[in-house]
Amino acid sequence: MNTMSKQNEPITILLTGSVIQNHPGILSTGIQNSWERLSDYLCAIPLWLAEPEIEHVIYCDAGGFKIPEEIFESPKFESLELDLKEICRKRGKGTGEAMSMEYAMQHSRLLGKNFFKCTGRLFVKNFSEILQTMTPIQPYFYLCKDHKVQWGDTRFYWMNRDCYEESLQPFLDRMNDFEGRIAEFIYYYHAQEYRQLPQPVYIGRSGHTGQIYAEYFSDEVHANAVRLMKKLNPSL
Repeated sequence: MNTMSKQNEPITILLTGSVIQNHPGILSTGIQNSWERLSDYLCAIPLWLAEPEIEHVIYCDAGGFKIPEEIFESPKFESLELDLKEICRKRGKGTGEAMSMEYAMQHSRLLGKNFFKCTGRLFVKNFSEILQTMTPIQPYFYLCKDHKVQWGDTRFYWMNRDCYEESLQPFLDRMNDFEGRIAEFIYYYHAQEYRQLPQPVYIGRSGHTGQIYAEYFSDEVHANAVRLMKKLNPSL
């Protein structure tokens, strides 16, 4: 048993995303097609559900798309959605993600006081190894910060709600991708109660650029995503 498993609260991960692309500044190489975007989410979610240390997986969609909970046939999964398309078009994906997290914290039946957050289209290959390094003994973040560029990695981190509400929540209204006040800078400067997270090894790709990170999903994982998509739409 690792140190995180010794806490009283179940290990939970909140996945954020948007099947419908809402960002007006997405690059031409980015993932625009909704079915293609959905495929990435349906690749990542089953990998998190299969992670033995994780007891709850919550996905919250900012574009109003509901992924049916029953398609995964898992009691570990919860699906939430809200429609932030207009807000994301005006203020960018950072605001959409922050508001998705707020919505999940208010409405999820599974989300506790401490949880991991990950971009929904990604899986962290070295999650188990990262878990072994963590000892949550007081309210803080586990976050990767790059001090050279003054940037916090918001793709994957661990957070305590009290710490979040005290150090980050007051600054979220200022977030605006198009005015240079991006989430990565806000997390770097204001998430001061933190421990440096070991570097995650990301499986998947960036929705904004289309760039594949350490590797892409295997053929087997992608075939399972296609099977799940046919559950949603048999004509595919």
